[in-house]
Amino acid sequence: MNLQPINTAQLRDSRSPEHSRIRLFRQIDLARQDYSLKFLVIRLWKQPMHNNEKAVYSLEMIVMDEEGTRMQCNVLKKWFEKFEPLLEETGAFLLRNI
Repeated sequence: MNLQPINTAQLRDSRSPEHSRIRLFRQIDLARQDYSLKFLVIRLWKQPMHNNEKAVYSLEMIVMDEEGTRMQCNVLKKWFEKFEPLLEETGAFLLRNI
């Protein structure tokens, strides 16, 4: 899985070669794995562990696709090192499942 920050103009650009693989949230199918998602992070926060509020369990976020469909996502602690430095609130991203 690859996460790449993009600018908001790229969020709506349909001329990119990647565009044919990009799915909207409503098109996500768990049986398929060869897709890409473009989204905007609307809200991002750290979810503490239930038994230890000082330890972080996950990064939680609300994301929105270009149709305006929103969903909640998370990044578990084992993936923090890879994704936390990239994610930022109000940032636009391309997520490729490769």
